[in-house]
Amino acid sequence: MTPPASGRETPLSRDEVVEAALELTRDVGLNRLTMRGLANALGVSPMATYHYVANKEELVQLVAGAVSADWPQLEPSELPWDEVLRQHVLQVWEALRRYPGLGSHLMGLPAAGITEGAVERAVAFFCAAGFPPSEAALAWSVTETYLHGRLSVDDLLSGETGPTRVDDLRARDYVEYAVDILIDGLQVRLTRARSSAAGRSG
Repeated sequence: MTPPASGRETPLSRDEVVEAALELTRDVGLNRLTMRGLANALGVSPMATYHYVANKEELVQLVAGAVSADWPQLEPSELPWDEVLRQHVLQVWEALRRYPGLGSHLMGLPAAGITEGAVERAVAFFCAAGFPPSEAALAWSVTETYLHGRLSVDDLLSGETGPTRVDDLRARDYVEYAVDILIDGLQVRLTRARSSAAGRSG
């Protein structure tokens, strides 16, 4: 076990380091998250944090992993598929929006940081909803494209008002409206796919 760090009566824990990093990211944004800032927040010397995290890259990975662990996976459910999809997009958006810069960071990773398993579950979700396999993959892709694009815009706006904002509208209002349009479009595609399948079987 690592000996107690200077100014502390007990050793740090990895969970404590991650929680402090999450709080810092919420406060100052991912781009301003540093190992020195983390050490200051924990009340330890900068070297003490390196017993738990090798470098900032690993720290960012831990932040991303902790945030993504809290949002629901897109997978088949007893609820209507459109309701599940709407909740998923809004909850992921809300989660990432609380951590400025994290959405843009994920966009810069290979495959936008999305694992193969997550892709398989999402495609299975759309297939279970009735989409043909080829359209299921496209439906998932357009959903993720909107979500990450919206997060990138949020990072650029950083909550500022201006010509892209209307005074009586919240950021969530824009997202909810767009998600409803996205789902309406997917509903049309699903109805068309079902009609086409019924025609072939008839």
